[in-house]
Amino acid sequence: MLPLLPTDILPAWVRGHYETWLYLIGIAVLLKPVAYLALRILAQQYIYIRKSDEAYDMLLGWIFATGVDKGARSVIARVGVRGLIGEESSADPASPANKKRITLSPWNGALLFWFRGRPVYYTTQLRQVGLQQEEEATLVSLGRSGAPLRRFLDECRQRHLRQAEQRRWYAQRGIPYRRGYLFYGRPGTGKTSLSLSVAGHFELDIYRIQISGITDDSLKQLFEKLPGRCVVLLEDVDAIAKNRAVGAAHAAGDASSAAGTTMSGLLNIIDGVSSQEGRILIMTTNYAARLDAALVRPGRIDVRVEFPLADRNVARDLFDLVYRSPVGPDEETSGGEEKLPVLADAFAARLPERLVSPAEVMSFLLQHQDAPQRAVDCVQEWIDSRAKNELRE
Repeated sequence: MLPLLPTDILPAWVRGHYETWLYLIGIAVLLKPVAYLALRILAQQYIYIRKSDEAYDMLLGWIFATGVDKGARSVIARVGVRGLIGEESSADPASPANKKRITLSPWNGALLFWFRGRPVYYTTQLRQVGLQQEEEATLVSLGRSGAPLRRFLDECRQRHLRQAEQRRWYAQRGIPYRRGYLFYGRPGTGKTSLSLSVAGHFELDIYRIQISGITDDSLKQLFEKLPGRCVVLLEDVDAIAKNRAVGAAHAAGDASSAAGTTMSGLLNIIDGVSSQEGRILIMTTNYAARLDAALVRPGRIDVRVEFPLADRNVARDLFDLVYRSPVGPDEETSGGEEKLPVLADAFAARLPERLVSPAEVMSFLLQHQDAPQRAVDCVQEWIDSRAKNELRE
């Protein structure tokens, strides 16, 4: 026989009425689906927002800024969220708090919060869109009118726009919100390295595209698949055919002209529908003089940056980078490092200016990474050997 529930732990108004309370609980369980269905049909308004739409970014930004996400019992972890605003996001994009930041957003369950005195339900689910599944958010408000949800989305929109004043400034004047850069210089001067550093600094994805050997159609398809906020690195743009007639021959069906990207094809991609707002375009070339003037005109290229060969300051900095041991604020440097400034000056003085690239200097130093004095002694021999090899070529 099962032990009976002790009645002394129950409130006085419950004692002696077990059967009544069980009946009420059973009726509530049975009527819950019916009541929910009636409420859904007669007294609820729904708004669906797909993740691919910018309204999704506005919604998440409001949720994070107001802190209502803290009440979610089921969350999904993400690396970064577009449109994140409020105290969760540091004003400095390079802040350590923003480096691959993990954010938790409501997922796979209902989140209830209040907006101007009205309850709002927020849910997320996956919807089948073609052959892929896409995340979709649903907002539910009690009442026959959809005005409360529209006011809520308008507040999300206003908050989102306040965080993008610069972008709105461009939009109000009809100026495309994107930037183009041309990095030019000899091989090994750091063009690609700086491009990667820019993407890492602003926590943007970078997409490297080799112009040579890719057709106009393939390049257009690649650009159409790129996200809105990213860095696009077009390397060796001097490989594009300079003759505009190549593009016309390709359009006329000449198969021999389809070997690579044409100038007209690239210009149409940069200025056409494939060029999205918020994108950074970086072109690199070893021969800036070979580029077509239409490709690098203002409006397509906003900033030109020349990457020269190594001078003595660069040589000195690279020497110090390779041989100086990293120490903490409470650690003392070794006695041998006191000679490093003298050796660095001697190394830079023996290295001719604007003759070798920074990559070549770094490669030479790494061959003697444990012997700074030997690097200084052998630098002249390396320069002479390099000059002889160039004469043979």
